[in-house]
Amino acid sequence: NKAGLFAGGYVNLEFGRRSAFQMELEYIQKGSRKNPDHSKDDYDSYLLRLGYVELPVLYQFKIKDWLSIETGPSIGFLFHYYEKVDEQEQEPNPDFCKVTYSWNIGINFIITDRILINFRSNNSLVNIRTDRVTGDVRRFWAYGEYNDIFILSVFCRLTKLGKDRSEN
Repeated sequence: NKAGLFAGGYVNLEFGRRSAFQMELEYIQKGSRKNPDHSKDDYDSYLLRLGYVELPVLYQFKIKDWLSIETGPSIGFLFHYYEKVDEQEQEPNPDFCKVTYSWNIGINFIITDRILINFRSNNSLVNIRTDRVTGDVRRFWAYGEYNDIFILSVFCRLTKLGKDRSEN
């Protein structure tokens, strides 16, 4: 588990009273960390930082005026990576895939016309490395390393919610 940076922008197209499509362009940091636990004679450490530019396309459904759910695919482009094992920087072996595909499921809490809080799960659909490595897990149709992350974010709308946008 490792906290990371998440920032970006989005456009949202409402259709009907309850539905919308949202496209985002975001920078998202993914990765993993294992700290040593000296009390258990565990001196191993691991750090993985992966920086992606990601493009999610989401369908949103409004359940209540203050609550909506969302789901949809995203494509990510690896921008940078850093891997360290026992305090030694590593060249990845095998290398990381430059393009990844993920699926998103989330919930939005609408606080005001312009502010909403989003909680989302973003899960890899394909292996993030070019080949298998020790410790791989099985997902759907193949073994591999996968990014599974939870995102808590605050969205700020530049226009108000609602049908009448002439007041903006």
